[in-house]
Amino acid sequence: MKAVFTRMRLLPLWLVLIISLGAAAQTPVVKGRVVDAASGNPLPGVNVFFDDRQGVATDTEGYYTIPAASGKVRLHFRFMGYMPVVEPMEISTTGITTLDVAMQVQASMLNELVVSASRYEQKISDVIVSMEILRNATIENTHTLSVETALQQVSGVIGARNGPGGSVARSRRWR
Repeated sequence: MKAVFTRMRLLPLWLVLIISLGAAAQTPVVKGRVVDAASGNPLPGVNVFFDDRQGVATDTEGYYTIPAASGKVRLHFRFMGYMPVVEPMEISTTGITTLDVAMQVQASMLNELVVSASRYEQKISDVIVSMEILRNATIENTHTLSVETALQQVSGVIGARNGPGGSVARSRRWR
């Protein structure tokens, strides 16, 4: 009699456990892999999110798993240096939806950067003083590994030393 009573007390606990496991198994999930379209290499750290901004980032192998709400949704993929991808999809109320994405590289030209002692932001075309520009080609052709060595290639700067505030030009030579 006592054993029957103990089983009857545990019955509601078992029912709650079985129902909760069934409900957890019914949560829709979207999973997949994100790769580079040209090379097929995985892209780690891609932001994967829905319109409501709920999201995840891909792992080191480019895989992601994100819980989803059922219905029509749009899944966004964003990664610096690549074109954003938006995939509209229909999510069923149960199961796993797989979506693999190949992202295209997006090259963009950035503006030149001028570092000066002026208080105001200026473009290189607005500067009226004489200045020399340290170009990428100069750094690449001399196989320079440090900024100080690269600055020595610019006319007007003889040498550089490390000071308390960083690199400081030691002297100038005018031509």
